[in-house]
Amino acid sequence: MLANFKIFLSGLLLISCNLNSEVRVSNVELKHLGSDTIPKTKNYNNMTFDEMFSVWINDIIRTEKPSKEIIAYKFGIFETPDVPSGYYLYLIGAKQYDPRDDDWAAGFGDFKPKSTYLGLPEKEFKDLKWDKVQTLIEKRVKQFVKSEEFKNSYFNDAKAITVGFDDGDLVRIK
Repeated sequence: MLANFKIFLSGLLLISCNLNSEVRVSNVELKHLGSDTIPKTKNYNNMTFDEMFSVWINDIIRTEKPSKEIIAYKFGIFETPDVPSGYYLYLIGAKQYDPRDDDWAAGFGDFKPKSTYLGLPEKEFKDLKWDKVQTLIEKRVKQFVKSEEFKNSYFNDAKAITVGFDDGDLVRIK
């Protein structure tokens, strides 16, 4: 009798074999999704969220040049104990977009800037419920979409700009 087995780790690694095969895996490092895997963000001491967002997004615009194939961007949000506010904002881009299926934005996307993550400020976000956090992020991204910085950047060429929590529905801003 052949026994098959599969090992699936964090959606990133799949090992499959049967008893007639030999599989060797070496140099595998497993980390929890915490401060070890999220890059430290810039020092935004004493800045409001609006100021932090402006510095963060303008730094991305200035330093990153995504492929012309990137047609959609997601401003994702997730909860974490790794920042005092309990929330991170991040940016990814994708080569495909489907308004009926949010799976286009799953994973790390096709474009991930070096400054992917922005820890949200404790003063404005600590103890807020997720829906209030999302509303504040949506409002700020809408302001960005109307700005000259947006209009003069590669974001303006995008088919879609969305906001949402990793485990929720995306809201299309553009």
